[in-house]
Amino acid sequence: MGVKCCRPSGAFNPESKKIIQLSNATPNEAEQGTPLLIVDIEEERIFRSKVSLRIVSSIKGMSQLNIDNSLYLCGSESESTLGAYMINIDNTKSTNSDVKFLVNAQYPHVNPSMIAIPSNSILVIGGKKQIKCEKFDITNSKWKYIPELPEERYKCNLFIDANSKYVYLFGGFCSELGRNCDDILRMKLDTQMIWERISIREGAELLSKTSSGIIRDKDEEKKSKVVYILGGKDNQKELCDSIVEFDMKKRKARRIKTQ
Repeated sequence: MGVKCCRPSGAFNPESKKIIQLSNATPNEAEQGTPLLIVDIEEERIFRSKVSLRIVSSIKGMSQLNIDNSLYLCGSESESTLGAYMINIDNTKSTNSDVKFLVNAQYPHVNPSMIAIPSNSILVIGGKKQIKCEKFDITNSKWKYIPELPEERYKCNLFIDANSKYVYLFGGFCSELGRNCDDILRMKLDTQMIWERISIREGAELLSKTSSGIIRDKDEEKKSKVVYILGGKDNQKELCDSIVEFDMKKRKARRIKTQ
């Protein structure tokens, strides 16, 4: 389908048959090292491990992205004026994860949205009280500034359509508006990468979410592009258990009935 989602379940180690994922750390836990959730596929159990990252204050402000079963973490502590940390936890070589500190971002990003793009790069988008966006080149470990968001989009959702070379941004909280956004932003990767706004013709309130998951399905015969949005929090800060289908061509959203 040519689509990657920005809400991965964690990095999988094919040798040990385990999945790792960063978990929220309490102050006491963080002082002893960063907790990682470990899912053992063969033994069907979940447990915690610790990796000392020396950046206790920034753990809660980090987001994660899985690329080729390697976990990338990026983020800053609240009110930080320094560039966000970028860390790689390589979980593919052995049962012991290899932690690497990469070059810091240019700007602070508290819980930014992250997505991998075809040029072996990572887009780090906004974050809490932040509209700056950056691109990290994994091969050269270099950061590049890309056009900023038109407004804050905190805890938004991204997906990439590799066929059309667009990155789409759904939902996200805007402090100035005091609510989740009900339109879509998109940016074409092979041009000036400027964000443009897409209005929703029907069902915009169903897209006003934060921290939801996105899956895209493409119907080749009908040449339609459909996005499925799972869960999230609405403008009443209530957790949603609904699945929303969004037709990219018609720009209409509808709720799918679930049992």
